[in-house]
Amino acid sequence: MSRSGTILTASLRIDESVLGLRTWSALLGAALLVAGLISPWVVTPGAGTTMNVMDLAEWMTLHPAVRAESPTLFSALSLRSVLLWVSFAWALLSYPRWVRIAGVVLLAVALLPPIEFVFNPGDGNYQQLLLLAALTLVAGISALLLPQRWRSSPLIQWLIGGAFFLSTGYGLARGLGLMQSFMSDASLGVGALLVGLGVVALLGFGRPAHTSRERGTKNGTLR
Repeated sequence: MSRSGTILTASLRIDESVLGLRTWSALLGAALLVAGLISPWVVTPGAGTTMNVMDLAEWMTLHPAVRAESPTLFSALSLRSVLLWVSFAWALLSYPRWVRIAGVVLLAVALLPPIEFVFNPGDGNYQQLLLLAALTLVAGISALLLPQRWRSSPLIQWLIGGAFFLSTGYGLARGLGLMQSFMSDASLGVGALLVGLGVVALLGFGRPAHTSRERGTKNGTLR
């Protein structure tokens, strides 16, 4: 075998290992996200209660300080937007398109307001949920349509990751502070940590990358 053939074979083997690592990282990230979204984000031992991310955001919408915010219910919006950024990250993966579309749709459905919205369409809390559900669907589908060179761009990774941690961090800090004003023993649960690790796994390791075969084909070096 020629030297170029040996290099090409080794490169393709490395590509297969990288793709395998990214597949398992994406699976791990998805498992962490699901576990984090249903796990407690705030724990109050004294009252014996726990709240996941959506429970905490819903509770925040009842607080007078949050209702008086401008934009309206901004703290709850910051916390609920975790599903929006997860939709972005999921859509960037290298899974089959139908798998990514299914994930985006499920995330959007999880944000839909309850049936009471039909009878009370003027409720600001329900309006926010409907708006976020629509944005999550549009954002995910838009990310699906991005060219692969954009989906594999580190800039996209940093922008989505930065937006996720800034908005979620603000909403969580706000929610925990409000909860502690009622219950001093309120503390952080494990949910936020699991979701954060899941997003890192998706964006840092599960996102698509150009393999040497693709780069070579693009450059005309492979036949």
